[in-house]
Amino acid sequence: MYALPESDNLTDVPEIPPACRRAARPTAARPTAGRPNTLRPTAPRLAPSRSMLRASYAELNRLAEGLVRARGAARCIDLRTLVNEAARHTIGASGLQEIEDPGGYLAFLANALRGMLEALVAENYLRTGQRTDVWLHLPGIRGGAELVTLLLALDRLNSRSARHCQVAVLKLFGGLSDGEVAVQLGLTEARARIGWQRASEWLSLTCSAPRQ
Repeated sequence: MYALPESDNLTDVPEIPPACRRAARPTAARPTAGRPNTLRPTAPRLAPSRSMLRASYAELNRLAEGLVRARGAARCIDLRTLVNEAARHTIGASGLQEIEDPGGYLAFLANALRGMLEALVAENYLRTGQRTDVWLHLPGIRGGAELVTLLLALDRLNSRSARHCQVAVLKLFGGLSDGEVAVQLGLTEARARIGWQRASEWLSLTCSAPRQ
């Protein structure tokens, strides 16, 4: 999982070492006797560079600001859409298939989005004195939830189980599969699945409510 920057200027997004960005040399299948080899070599995959992470982070921040400004909008927002839009803007529609560790890239954006929204909601309250009213569609949480309610619930969940909170962030914000969550958090896929089941059940009880 790629580290988040510690400030908004994005200059401290860590550079991916060149050795890690260097993909394995493409290899072709060995030809069978009497038959030419018609298989193409596997296309190399590259890890995201710092400039790519910075561009993705900046675009995601722009989308997050738009989400908070659109408070009270009638439509229901899916946070995974923001992450996917930021990724598509930076690396193209098929970019995830062409980079190394796409789950790590999405996890980077998921964690970044959570931090952005927490900061933007707090800033909006200090500026206007009003609660940010954005309704979210959340997979696994019946009826969805308000943005502020979700952020507060995640803080409470983190105090109970940091691992379950991280699983929830990767699923709700990044749309990672159970297998991808397992890889990013160093879990088995079964433990990742159970963690998401418990986290989603807890969040459903804590922050879901009929939309007004």
